[in-house]
Amino acid sequence: MEVNNVNENVKQATIQTEKKGKKADKIFTLVLCVVLVLMTALIFLNKFVFLNVYVEGQSMAPTLSSGDVLFGIKGNDIEVGDIVVIDGEKSNGKGGFDLLIKRVIAVGKKDTTVIVEIKNGKVYVGDSNETLKELKESYLDKGTVTNPLAPEYRTRWELEYGQVFYLGDNREHSSDSRYLLYGVCEKKQVQGVIPEWALSMRWLSGFLYNTGKFFSNLF
Repeated sequence: MEVNNVNENVKQATIQTEKKGKKADKIFTLVLCVVLVLMTALIFLNKFVFLNVYVEGQSMAPTLSSGDVLFGIKGNDIEVGDIVVIDGEKSNGKGGFDLLIKRVIAVGKKDTTVIVEIKNGKVYVGDSNETLKELKESYLDKGTVTNPLAPEYRTRWELEYGQVFYLGDNREHSSDSRYLLYGVCEKKQVQGVIPEWALSMRWLSGFLYNTGKFFSNLF
């Protein structure tokens, strides 16, 4: 009788162990599936929706710092004041430039010529049918001065439809539309826009960027 009880206990213990093992296997499989789905979604978003941006240089300081990693939204639906990513290599045809991160100052309209003028350390924008008005740039440090760049020292630009005039927030240390080698770009050269939430979540975007890059290399 005691032998039967022992055998029954061993049997029950074995059954319980098998059940726990199967349950653990199910949990592991479920977790693995969730991780794979999340990683697949991350890779998809990373490739088709988000634009990964690594900031080099101080042309957008203090808004952006060298070494920042940001997510941009792919597309060229832009407005004045947006921080955008521009394909700079196409803007001059000479090579030597990668993606530029700058601020949209003016966009050429379809039915009128948009004018940008720099004078007295300020930026003025308007069209051919109205008086130019000083551009209000709350994103700049107080006391920031915008001057023409050497060697051109150009002060006035007339934008045709689809052309974009852009500047860096760090006006004294930014190569942008004021500089002949860059000049204005076409709207189609804008690769993406950096949304406001991306600026406050750059620590997270840096982590996701590195994670996405790791898993992209795996696949």
